[in-house]
Amino acid sequence: MLAQLSKEKKIFNFASSLDSNSSSYFFSYILFLFHLKFNLPTFLRQPKFNPSAYLSKIYIILFLSFLYTLLLNICIKHYILLAWSFNQDTFYSL
Repeated sequence: MLAQLSKEKKIFNFASSLDSNSSSYFFSYILFLFHLKFNLPTFLRQPKFNPSAYLSKIYIILFLSFLYTLLLNICIKHYILLAWSFNQDTFYSL
């Protein structure tokens, strides 16, 4: 179990150290899905009251925070491009 937690920590540290561009978000999401694909069957075979049962809640929180960060990043980039294009239009119309 301790080895499993250290592997979780390594994956989380690697995913959180990536840049904030969309390709790194996509890469961390693919990494997260592969991690779930290979570790979820062993997780489901564990007893019901095992302390590592909280890992599924951590996975859900990480996934939701990933979606929130991705949405926030897209909205900020869209707002910056919109504000920049609006400023360009008003600048050239003067």
